[in-house]
Amino acid sequence: MGWRPGESLLSLETMTPFPDYPTPADEEERLRSLERTLLLDTESDADLDRITTLASETLDTPIALISLVDRERQWFLSRVGLEASQTPRSMAFCAHAITQCSTLVVPDALDDPRFNTNPLVVSEPKIRFYAGAQLRPQDGQALGTLCVIDRAPRQFSPRQLHWLQLFSEQVSREIELRQRLARCPITGFFRRSAFEMLCQKEFERAWASLMEPTRAPMPLLSITTVWPKSRTTAFNSGAENQLGKSSLELSGWRGSFTEMGVCKSRPLQLIV
Repeated sequence: MGWRPGESLLSLETMTPFPDYPTPADEEERLRSLERTLLLDTESDADLDRITTLASETLDTPIALISLVDRERQWFLSRVGLEASQTPRSMAFCAHAITQCSTLVVPDALDDPRFNTNPLVVSEPKIRFYAGAQLRPQDGQALGTLCVIDRAPRQFSPRQLHWLQLFSEQVSREIELRQRLARCPITGFFRRSAFEMLCQKEFERAWASLMEPTRAPMPLLSITTVWPKSRTTAFNSGAENQLGKSSLELSGWRGSFTEMGVCKSRPLQLIV
């Protein structure tokens, strides 16, 4: 999803240049996991808001956020002490936090070259202290953070860092619960509306890969299903390469998902 300038805190055209954020090596898989939570742009959730409020009050910080790091933005699933619902990813401390091996702590953003020219530091909300613990639901991808922010520099004790980690683990469990609710309890598959939305996103991702000649073709396979057997109706060179099958083998292929090689630890990027 592209960034919508009308919703930014500051004009991107007037920003002082500041260092870019790091990108996880498995960024496309991470974004796919984020999409499958079905949480982006949803209504506020009282259970998650309680965790954010508890984090803010327990750790004595004016701002606490549950931040989900999308392709071009960070979007706040829950927030205390901040009116904005999202910021560009280029400004996000959380974009750095999701690449760390542990909780990211910035005692004073003005003393940190990664952030001392960041618009969120030099102007409102004037961030000085930041601590963000990753949100890692069951599949292990870092989808965002539970973070706390102060407008004055400070340090966190080991006990406070432990509390922050506990809060982030609770948020991760809440995300897992919502993912389970989006699936059929008998088959474990996504319910129809969720499945159709995710398929649409996969088509958009595959189409984008075709529009960028420097990127390898994303494995794309269209399957018509009559459970438990299926028939391929469309595919691209990426699907041929990943499955190790020729176009002749794939064309009109019939069989089970497992026989096709789809149910492996690293399945095709798109199955429809």
